[in-house]
Amino acid sequence: MNTVLWKKALGDSRLLLICLVILLFAFCWLHVWITSQLPMGNFAGILQNIPQDWERLSPIPFDQLLTYAGRIVVIYEEPVTYLVMAIWTIGRSSDSVSGPIGRGTMESVLAQPISRGQLLVTHSLITLLGVLVLSTTA
Repeated sequence: MNTVLWKKALGDSRLLLICLVILLFAFCWLHVWITSQLPMGNFAGILQNIPQDWERLSPIPFDQLLTYAGRIVVIYEEPVTYLVMAIWTIGRSSDSVSGPIGRGTMESVLAQPISRGQLLVTHSLITLLGVLVLSTTA
């Protein structure tokens, strides 16, 4: 019965995961392309005009922002990256219990010889697997 739960959870989350993977990959690719188009000298001039006290507000030190790798790593601090992860985790966690109740399928699922814990663990593992896929995509 556990394989049926896995197939159902994967089927329910497949479309959302595919859309979020495409969005995150396109955003990261666009960020890397734009970063590669900006000359490093212009960016160094901008950073020299920022007060040193503001460096602690930056996710990485200013001297590392002067390298291409440092500017690309900022993608993990972008609001779009946080939003994609929030959509995935909140969407999957709310669909684990309230989704089947709203669709009216929770009664038929729990009428099978499975425990409630097994149902929730399956949804949790699918959510963690999706987080892994999204992190790998970025």
